[in-house]
Amino acid sequence: MSVDADSSELLISVEDLESRLPYALTGDEREVAVQAIWDASNLARLHGRGAWSRQACPPVVRTVVRNACQRFFNLLDGVTLSRAGDETEQYTDMREKTGTVFLTGDEIRTVKAAAGGASNFQQVTSYVWSNREAASDSESDTWVAWPLGRRFPYGRAPWR
Repeated sequence: MSVDADSSELLISVEDLESRLPYALTGDEREVAVQAIWDASNLARLHGRGAWSRQACPPVVRTVVRNACQRFFNLLDGVTLSRAGDETEQYTDMREKTGTVFLTGDEIRTVKAAAGGASNFQQVTSYVWSNREAASDSESDTWVAWPLGRRFPYGRAPWR
């Protein structure tokens, strides 16, 4: 995807990202920025709503996308350089996330909340009891009728 490509899929613009970086992006860096924004936008859609676009997206989600991209570009600030003789080693404390765009746990929870997924309502499994008995195939099995009209085996009826 080039910088001139359809930017409706990107939740923020390159200019939005560049305004938060301490330096101006060059030509190649702008292309990397587009790819980073693309990745962060897809991660936000994965944890939020797939239909989000730049025009129809909660502002907090755009903030999360921008922060993820900014973290990606500022990664060099967190690289540790170690020299021992002729060897030079660079590493970060982010292990497998080094060099990638990712969302932290807090950012994922924020995106889910913006999508309406972090509510106080939960699905609870429940069972319906009835004191009406349906005909059973054998006397050892007790079948209890429940509202959907199907027979539901629940072992021995407690009222027997």
